[in-house]
Amino acid sequence: MIRFRTDDILSKHSVFLAESFFPEGYTDAHSRFGQILAFTNREELVTDPAAWIPGPKPLVGAFGYDLKNRFERLVSGNEDPVGFPPMGFFEPQGWYTDGEFMIEDRFARPLHGKVHVTPRFTRHEYLETVKRLQEHLHHGDVYEITFCMDFYAENVFTDPFSLYVKLTEASPMPFSSYLKTGPRHLICASPERFLARRGARIISQPIKGTAPHTGFHEEDRDVAWNLLQNEKERSENIMIVDLVRNDLSRIAAPGSVRVDELCGLYTFPKVFQLISTVSCELREDVTTADVLKAAFPPGSMTGAPKIRAMELIEQYEKSNRGLFSGSVGYLLPDGDFDLNVVIRSLFYQAHTGHLSFRVGGAITLLSDPVAEYEECLLKASAIAEVLGVNLREA
Repeated sequence: MIRFRTDDILSKHSVFLAESFFPEGYTDAHSRFGQILAFTNREELVTDPAAWIPGPKPLVGAFGYDLKNRFERLVSGNEDPVGFPPMGFFEPQGWYTDGEFMIEDRFARPLHGKVHVTPRFTRHEYLETVKRLQEHLHHGDVYEITFCMDFYAENVFTDPFSLYVKLTEASPMPFSSYLKTGPRHLICASPERFLARRGARIISQPIKGTAPHTGFHEEDRDVAWNLLQNEKERSENIMIVDLVRNDLSRIAAPGSVRVDELCGLYTFPKVFQLISTVSCELREDVTTADVLKAAFPPGSMTGAPKIRAMELIEQYEKSNRGLFSGSVGYLLPDGDFDLNVVIRSLFYQAHTGHLSFRVGGAITLLSDPVAEYEECLLKASAIAEVLGVNLREA
């Protein structure tokens, strides 16, 4: 066993993945590794989706939301103050898996100083924007759209890996990740798997449907039951399941797309979630790059129809999503891969001290704008706790 060394996490590019906090009963919880540490000091990155293919060594890194522009006739004009590339994977010079390393306590340093967070949408602006999006829904432009708002802080100078440790302690999640690319840092506590490959099988596990823990057993039981029976929450999930089924049908062997679980109820530290599992068997002529092109970005983060939803996202959101709604993960020499959905995350630019995070949810005709706003604050609660901020006062 080696210790997780400062020089490793401060390499030019580094990734730390923890795929081990699965809720009880989670479908296809198995991962190839419980934890992965990978790093390199080489400059070069794989930035072409066509080059995302199995080789003699693993590939580790991230796809940003703007990779969509390479797959479809889409553009992004909003500002991205953090600046992650649309795609950046590397061959590790160092690669360690569960049981081969340990994290030293000195990485768990607290955040020093007060963080002043500013919302890019006021509460009123958010509510009015949701109403305008519902006009698009009423006119049939889309039937579901994932709309997000972001919060940011300037002149924050901190140890980002310590923030990652603190966030995952506050909210341990099955697809958490830390990513460093030069001065850019991702601090991610994601509960969602985008895609995984196990041999010829592809698995996607979209999340739609959220309810808060109350902290009281009897009340939590009622909250969970109400979420499971909620028509609006179930319809959001089912619409995305249909979208994922359509995405996978483009690369699947005929008749192999199936829904393994629909609207499964799962318990996380701060929330209950509805998670579905969709899978297929790959056609023999399909490459890993083909799979990515067929399914990216994750449908749970766009809405449907996918192209029109992404056009409206660009129109109504105020900043570039960057890595948010993208994916972090790995591709192994045998062709297996595992990719998360980048949500419940902090994004940090060490050179400028810019720190931001984004939250959102699916908007449908059944959505209540106030309830959607409250759900956003709920999803950001672990991040707010780590930063020591009250988002209602931001």
